[in-house]
Amino acid sequence: MPTPVKMPRLGESVAEGTVGAWLKQEGDYVEKDEAIAEIITDKINAELPSPVAGRLTKILVETDQAVPVNTDIALIEESADVTLSAGAAPGLDALPLPAGSPRTHTHGSS
Repeated sequence: MPTPVKMPRLGESVAEGTVGAWLKQEGDYVEKDEAIAEIITDKINAELPSPVAGRLTKILVETDQAVPVNTDIALIEESADVTLSAGAAPGLDALPLPAGSPRTHTHGSS
């Protein structure tokens, strides 16, 4: 089930906020606390951090649209693959080669 990203309350008297810009697009992978949008209110402008690591699956609020605080503005699908895709997968040189593979031959080259 996707995790909703909500319009934050950026001040005690602030009842709504506007998405000034999306810094990430649908389908993008995001890390926890990575900025995904710019939020504008009459009091402050701030970057909205992602509450979780995962893939931004759906943007629910368009740029320049004002919505009440705590409204769902996007959905992020949490996934264990996100941390693996960040470079934890071993490269091909880490795999063992069978005896007699081209890397172990030293003769026959001219």
